[in-house]
Amino acid sequence: MDLTLLLAVSTFCNPMSVPDMPVGIECRDYPNGSALPESPEWRKAMWKADRTIQFRELADPTVLVEGDTWYLYPSCGLMWTSEDCGGSWKHVPIRTAASYAPGVVKFRGRYYMAMSHGSLSVADSPTGPFRELGKFDARSFGDDPQMPTPAGDPTFLAEGDRLYLYWGVCNRPKSIWGAELDPDNLLRAKAPARCLLEYDPKTYPWQDTNEGAWVFKRGGTYYLVYCGYGTSDPRYCGVAMKSDSPLGPFVHQRNNPFFSTPKGLVTGTGHGSVFEDAQGDLWATYCVVVCRYHHFERLIGLDRIRLDANGDFAVGRATDTPQFTDGSGLVPWYAMPFSSEGRPEATDGRIS
Repeated sequence: MDLTLLLAVSTFCNPMSVPDMPVGIECRDYPNGSALPESPEWRKAMWKADRTIQFRELADPTVLVEGDTWYLYPSCGLMWTSEDCGGSWKHVPIRTAASYAPGVVKFRGRYYMAMSHGSLSVADSPTGPFRELGKFDARSFGDDPQMPTPAGDPTFLAEGDRLYLYWGVCNRPKSIWGAELDPDNLLRAKAPARCLLEYDPKTYPWQDTNEGAWVFKRGGTYYLVYCGYGTSDPRYCGVAMKSDSPLGPFVHQRNNPFFSTPKGLVTGTGHGSVFEDAQGDLWATYCVVVCRYHHFERLIGLDRIRLDANGDFAVGRATDTPQFTDGSGLVPWYAMPFSSEGRPEATDGRIS
């Protein structure tokens, strides 16, 4: 290949480089060295210091694809777009709540966004502006005392005229839940919610905390992806379950965690999204645990994924070297990510 042409093709490298990268939402108003705010108490515990320390924070990415445009929504009221399969990104200011773990979906020609433990908002464009509709009506989801209030770490699945909500950030016996929403009033459930994942760390040792649910359909299979070990742990990982129904029952796939990178430059590969590009190829975005200046410092990563012969998600480890985008024409869709750390073998669902 001509060297000039080679230099012109698109590549990406993890952690992803995006313009206008912000400092963390909880430290934006507190310069380095300033006294800790008096409340809330959880913020003090998060800093774990006598003085504030500003840190970078991009996390919990959701990607929505329309044609050749990727819309990236990380935590904290932020947004970027890409026209070259993640090779470059453009910051797009949007007017929405600055909170964690956004879930975004297109339904009936409109765009809906829910933030963790926040309100549901709607827009006529994926770039907003988003108008707040209100919080989910918890009573409509049922009265199971083990059900966490909708919706921590929310995500959606749209199927024609049906829309499903999934959520859960906890280590209680019933961890992750799902419900079909009333299409004429999306703040209410059409029927009581169902528990989709029970807390079982003896069988699944990564279940320190179950969070970051994401549901994706490929063919006739529904994949429920969640993450374990916790967001500031390098072992933060992606775990996949499968079902033939959007509300389960879901069973763990054979190869789990399907995405785990506890050592190296790019670690903590959990809480993100799985999506299909315009060519039908599969990708995953995820958190990257940095922890250089602060234990909650996070960036985001991007990698190809594929389905193996069993229909299981197969990724291995995150890449930490430059990768060609699909638009370059140089990498087949089935190419497995390459990492200087190598890749783990398939497991029976347990970490070796």
